[in-house]
Amino acid sequence: MMCIGLSAAAFAEEGPRFSLSVSKTAPAVGEEVEVEIKASQVKDMVAFELNLYFNPGLWDTGAIQYSSDLAGFSSATQQNLWSEGHFQAVFTKLSRAAGENGNVTLGKVKFKAKANGLDTFTLRSLLVGQLGEPEDKFTEYTPNVQAQVVIRDGGPGGNNGNNGNNGNNGNNGNNGNNGNNGNNGNNGNNGNNGNNGNNGKGNDRTASGFTLQVTASPNKDGAVQVRVDPGQLKSVIDQAAGDHVTIAIQSDAGVKRVDVEIPMEQIRYANSKNVQTIAIDSGLATVYLNKDLFTRAGSSASVLQLTVSQVNASSLPAAASAIVGNHTVYDFDLKLDGRSVSPFNGKELTVEVPYTLQPGEGPSNIVIYYVSDGGRLEVVKNSRYDPATGKVSFKPKHFSMYFPAFANVAFNDLSESAWAKESIEALAARNAVNGVGNNSFSPNGHVTRAQFITMLVNLFDLADSTAKSSLSDVHEHAWYSTPIATAEKLGIVEGQDNGTFGVDDQITRQDMAVMMYRVARVLGIGLKPTEPTSRFNDQDAIASYASEAVTVMQQAGILNGMSEGVFAPQGFSTRAQAAVVLYRIYDKNY
Repeated sequence: MMCIGLSAAAFAEEGPRFSLSVSKTAPAVGEEVEVEIKASQVKDMVAFELNLYFNPGLWDTGAIQYSSDLAGFSSATQQNLWSEGHFQAVFTKLSRAAGENGNVTLGKVKFKAKANGLDTFTLRSLLVGQLGEPEDKFTEYTPNVQAQVVIRDGGPGGNNGNNGNNGNNGNNGNNGNNGNNGNNGNNGNNGNNGNNGNNGKGNDRTASGFTLQVTASPNKDGAVQVRVDPGQLKSVIDQAAGDHVTIAIQSDAGVKRVDVEIPMEQIRYANSKNVQTIAIDSGLATVYLNKDLFTRAGSSASVLQLTVSQVNASSLPAAASAIVGNHTVYDFDLKLDGRSVSPFNGKELTVEVPYTLQPGEGPSNIVIYYVSDGGRLEVVKNSRYDPATGKVSFKPKHFSMYFPAFANVAFNDLSESAWAKESIEALAARNAVNGVGNNSFSPNGHVTRAQFITMLVNLFDLADSTAKSSLSDVHEHAWYSTPIATAEKLGIVEGQDNGTFGVDDQITRQDMAVMMYRVARVLGIGLKPTEPTSRFNDQDAIASYASEAVTVMQQAGILNGMSEGVFAPQGFSTRAQAAVVLYRIYDKNY
């Protein structure tokens, strides 16, 4: 079997470690893949519950088989969960016999592929029972270890993952023994790269790009230092041919700091080969360096240095520490030849950190907080949680300390606006909209032009304190002055014929469309058509300056028509309606 990876999830320092491996990384439809789940450093284990997640659309859930070599245990699996992509197995010792110790294979699960696609098996959580007096002790672990499989059409896809770890099999590919191994010559070449894999530096083709794996051991302080080999990275870049490259650091659980050095010569080489992103998976967090960053990274710099570390919340100022609680705080730093790189624009860099969703937490309310040097917390508005991966992604303006958390925002008057509840709470979690007091949102209240442009500018973090408005009714130092001045500076608004903005006027539906359309142009948001073009019964009533914007917003599914086939361009919006369309365009950008 090919071991795919060991997560750097938070375990007790002396607790067990978990790993996941698959028998094939590129099976064909109809073939079986065996997922093996192992634990090491087990002590007196008398029971466990494991939870493995997968995409049920890609596997025959009626053909799943589970086996284990553990003796003296009773076992049960929850077959009713399989169709939901959740495999759960529960094992319990039959008597008060001694528990298991050392290295243990918890089980093997066989899956039969039924459709093309990419799937990531994720061992999300385990509940482990240890022998104790007067009663056994149970501890929950969330390793989130993963193994990736690409299901393909045609004949056997070959065990190129296994061959990647076995240089001899790889050489057989070159020698033409591809029939025996189920591999073609190219996969055999991957076997040669597998010789490097024995040293933890093999090149492994994945569905989303090419990966250079580097294995490193931590020092006594729990820190890992990695210097990426320029020759090996160049080889991966050559194979990527304009795709995406990943540098994956594999180390022990419990690592608290990872330092990675990458030769800038290879970063510039990646740019010349049109590589779109270089992802650095430190085991703690993943940092995606975009092609835009390569361009400005400096022609004379020699080394790019990335540091990712976990910070003890108790070391933060008291106000921040109380809010952080048990959440993991990450400290990031990016340098060129020892000098920090900052700030970043929205396209240069993306970060992903793991987060385990807790009962009662809505995915849309999971955000990232920035911890300033003074301990003040600021929400990162572009942060998004992906339930499928269990990770929160965000695009920082600069590097510092960040942590993921659930923003517990709720209003007591949304029962009759349930259709807008998620949008309202998600925007409030990002400080893009506010309530009206007494824990109320007033979803049926109307929205003024000043209120809407303020929400729009705040949502995309566009506020420019240096901007000045030329419109006569925009009073300096008023709550709306900076958002309107910013929008005017960016060409999002132009004002009315009489030289005013219409601060207190209710915003019309066609003007909402225009403002969002212009924001999309400023930010480069791709508004691809997802809905068929509709000609509204009142199409001729839409102002000429708004016609294109209304069409684009309608086709993108952001701003739809009203009943009886009309758009109602002069109609007004409620606060709930405004929140929904704002969240839709936010969703398009991130």
